[in-house]
Amino acid sequence: MYTRSYTCIQVLREEQQSTDTSTYRKTFRGGIVMQVHDQWDVIVVGGGTAGAPAAIAAARNGAKVLVVEKNGYLGGASTSALVSPYANHYDAHGEPTIAGLFKEILDSLKEMGACHGPIRPKEGNPPWGKNPVITPFDDEYLKFVLTKMAKDAGVSFLYHTLLKDVWVEDGVVKGITVFNKSGAHTLFSKVIVDCTGDADVAVKAGAKTVKGREKDGEKMPVTVYCRVGNVNVDRVEEEIKRNRDNFRWYAIGSAEGDLPAGSQRKQLFCSGFWQEIAAAKVNGEYNIGRETLNLFTNVREGEVTVNATRVNFIDGTNASEVTAAEVELRYQTMSVVDFLRKRVPGFEKSFLIKTANEAGIRETHRIIGEYILTQEDVVKGTRFDDVVARGGYAIDIHNPGDSKSTWIQVDDSYDVPYRALLPVELEGLLVAGRCISATHEAAAAVRAMPSCVAIGEAAGTAAALATTRGLTPKTIDVQELKQVLTQNGVLLA
Repeated sequence: MYTRSYTCIQVLREEQQSTDTSTYRKTFRGGIVMQVHDQWDVIVVGGGTAGAPAAIAAARNGAKVLVVEKNGYLGGASTSALVSPYANHYDAHGEPTIAGLFKEILDSLKEMGACHGPIRPKEGNPPWGKNPVITPFDDEYLKFVLTKMAKDAGVSFLYHTLLKDVWVEDGVVKGITVFNKSGAHTLFSKVIVDCTGDADVAVKAGAKTVKGREKDGEKMPVTVYCRVGNVNVDRVEEEIKRNRDNFRWYAIGSAEGDLPAGSQRKQLFCSGFWQEIAAAKVNGEYNIGRETLNLFTNVREGEVTVNATRVNFIDGTNASEVTAAEVELRYQTMSVVDFLRKRVPGFEKSFLIKTANEAGIRETHRIIGEYILTQEDVVKGTRFDDVVARGGYAIDIHNPGDSKSTWIQVDDSYDVPYRALLPVELEGLLVAGRCISATHEAAAAVRAMPSCVAIGEAAGTAAALATTRGLTPKTIDVQELKQVLTQNGVLLA
């Protein structure tokens, strides 16, 4: 972490203001080449599941916005990690808990024939909530939809770029230094929104954080998803109905309305195949530390997303550990594909279409915020006066160091308070996504992608309000924030 003095920042600002161009090169400290840009209203670090909506919301609400992203596209886990479908975002009464930008994203995908749902299961015992839905989508179309929404809103992009340092002045985050193939760049901003998933900005700024499970620091395992094609979904369904004891849960539904050619109307989701896995392990064919295999049909006929791999005891903020995990996970993926073809009815003629570009990281740092969301808040549905997002997904813990998962059902919907986005003892910084202020158990619920989209929209809107009102994230009128969110279609009650 670099904590620069006011003098250093002021020198850069004065030299920047003295130039006739908005971008120039400067040698600073030991010959490091830095490129200093004019100040932004809002910089969103990480253009993923929370970051893309944060940037869109901030720009639509009047801020000059830059999104800094390590990949060459937006979407995060939903695109680069191949995580699909969208998890439950409905309450116990069958009503949606999340709308706003999330609904707009779904509607745009539907218009392109790239989204089915939400699918309400007609048969099965899914554990996602009391009245759950699930929403398959096409990740490649999502890349375009998010890009178009951001571009139309006026967001500027800086791709293939990593965070290097954070500039802090008297407890206020003032800017960041990033690094890419062009070198190091210093970017100043009135408000920064940390959507890195790992709280990278907050950590480098000196924020108080917790990593992993509170009692021992262990983190949920990492996974690489894959997608396979030419699956006989009818045959898989027959197998589920023939041997229901072989599955932890399953859900069968169908996409409604007119569908484009090549679409998959029947939608099937399941977790199980215990018997097949046990037999394969006896023969040394399946060496994955996970008790079940999860399948989710996609929007295209015969396509299925597979969530089956697992590596434990990985620190997602340690590059060496993540690298080792990804190497192992590629081997596991091929083992899963072979297993499906050999032992699972309906997959006899299937083939691998795609593997995720990167491992899905479920848990690393979480900030200690003005409020810490708890398991009790999620399960009982605590209502907060400063609610800025809601959720309906159950607590879904992939147990650290274990082959099993734990589901904790929720009674109804739950609130995410604005204070959970605000790190203690720091100003000028908002945090959105899976690294907000929450316990290990509560984070296992709000890490679901629909919730992250909603939290990102709230953070981006708050950042825009702060910059346009001449305030800070902690001094804005939260009731005005709620009013703006509601006007933009966000469901807060």
